Amino acid sequence: MESVEEFMRRYISEHIAEEKYQQASHALFLQKFFAADCDYGRRLGMLEMFHSEKVKSISGSDIRAEVITTREIPDRPGDFYDLRYLLQAHGDNWLICEVDVRCCSCNGEPGKDSCPSCHGTGWRDTNMSKVRTTAFNRKSDAQKVTT
Repeated sequence: MESVEEFMRRYISEHIAEEKYQQASHALFLQKFFAADCDYGRRLGMLEMFHSEKVKSISGSDIRAEVITTREIPDRPGDFYDLRYLLQAHGDNWLICEVDVRCCSCNGEPGKDSCPSCHGTGWRDTNMSKVRTTAFNRKSDAQKVTT
């Protein structure tokens, strides 16, 4: 089975290749509808950000792993943010099950239960459907809209 480190190296490399492909295929659309100096929709800095991603740590077992990476923030050289990938073995491969970003509200310090963003975990969930559902469920019944 491929090691977690090899999997992450391959993932980052293929993520860069996919971003290049997406930008190239989107170029004709942009030329058709946007002036050359309009940056909207151009995903500026994305390739550089993906190229900057480096593995900081790997922990886990033969069936589950946690990988912490760091990326440079586009347009802010020298500023980085951390991502946490939760992986699970799937046959002879690994699959990414969740990706979280280190909480910027509390600087990722676990145990700060009063943090409105991460609730003390130090990480913010990037699964937007889960985040929306959780935020919706936190509203009082009077605030919820029923369909």
